[in-house]
Amino acid sequence: ELQPRKLVHALNAEPALKVKDANNERLLQLRLQTTTMSSFAELQNCIRRWPGTACAVAAVGLAGVGRNVQLVAPYREAYGTKDALVARTRPKSNGGVGPLHTFKVETFTTAVVIEPVIERLLKYQPESSVMLELQTPAECPEFAKSAVAFDTEVGLAERFCGALAALAPATADCGATASCLFAKELMSRHPKAADMQVAGCKVLSNWLSHCQQRLSTQQCCAAMEAITAAMRRHNSNSAVQEAGAAAMSGTAGWPELQAAAATNGAVEEVVGAMRRFEGDSELLASGCGALAGLAANHPLNQSSIMACRSIEVIVDAMKRFSKHARLQTMAFGALGNLAANNPNNQAAIVQADGLQRVKVALQQHQTRPVVLTAALAALWCLLKRHSGNTDLAGQLGLAELAMLALRRHPDDRGLKSMASGALKCLVPGLAEALAGQASSTPSSVRQGPGPDSVRS
Repeated sequence: ELQPRKLVHALNAEPALKVKDANNERLLQLRLQTTTMSSFAELQNCIRRWPGTACAVAAVGLAGVGRNVQLVAPYREAYGTKDALVARTRPKSNGGVGPLHTFKVETFTTAVVIEPVIERLLKYQPESSVMLELQTPAECPEFAKSAVAFDTEVGLAERFCGALAALAPATADCGATASCLFAKELMSRHPKAADMQVAGCKVLSNWLSHCQQRLSTQQCCAAMEAITAAMRRHNSNSAVQEAGAAAMSGTAGWPELQAAAATNGAVEEVVGAMRRFEGDSELLASGCGALAGLAANHPLNQSSIMACRSIEVIVDAMKRFSKHARLQTMAFGALGNLAANNPNNQAAIVQADGLQRVKVALQQHQTRPVVLTAALAALWCLLKRHSGNTDLAGQLGLAELAMLALRRHPDDRGLKSMASGALKCLVPGLAEALAGQASSTPSSVRQGPGPDSVRS
């Protein structure tokens, strides 16, 4: 399968990509920066910005949908229509110029926009047989003006997304899908604008969960690609990293979105951000929330997250900020969802002091039922059908701490449900007794979803 990104990666993988200038006097050492265009509309926007410049590589079916897929270089829109692009094709075998090819959305597969960056400028001196390194030329004024011309548009797009993110969707039919697709489009259109990426991620964070019945698999992939691309491009910007991680926290219970995130390297981006910004408690909380959402009822993502050595990152964050309620809540969500129905993960989390983190939280957050509920839910996931973990939890006195949480918050149904599940593992028969006692009172407990997943 032809993939434009693979072509660019192959070129960048060379020891040094060098080309000669038009006068055949100097060598330019290049590095190719890329931006993935996941839709035909995104590619159109780019071509409209630099018409006449073959700045992209696209995979299209030259003989129809999915037939004879080849890489072409689109450079302008077709004359007389706005729904087709014209591209240069590969040269003929005799060295002649290849024919132009016009394509529409139906035959479009994927594309990348290429932006060459001059890293070194070299000139060979034949007299002394020395390669001199010259000063790298400044950015072309015309190119700089094209960026300036878009500053106003970027600012307007950022303000619009900021206002959209502040609105709370009232129902599933309130334009959430259109809002998310529009935010994704703006993020793809302005990939270098960090503030725009933050605003777009916030729109997706607030609205994406309302679109599950309306977004296609392709649109899910495009949304996740926009988020991970923002985190990848702006990996030193903590605001982008936090907003991107927060946008991923709503993936729980949405297999298509979870799979799209994994395909686009979301796990690696989130864990990497948590390592780079280990002192940023809010980013760490959002990162834990993202891992919780990605792992929920998704065995493949569970394995991917564990392979990134995420447990040590999560536990370290919990130790650093043991009194940060939101971080603790999200972290227990991540630990619980990683442990659910996975004996290997259960053992690995306990080996990394997971049960000790539960104990500390039950002791330090006795007045915060949200943290207690998350801790007890994670505890239930860690103990279910795992005798070794159950024995250690008993030695740590977690049964007594669970009972103490129940006594402090007798009317919290969520806490009761999670405590009942954990106590069922720790003290057989006790949970049933508590349930029977509760059923005879007006504030009876409705059994929760169980330890198969923990909602963060």
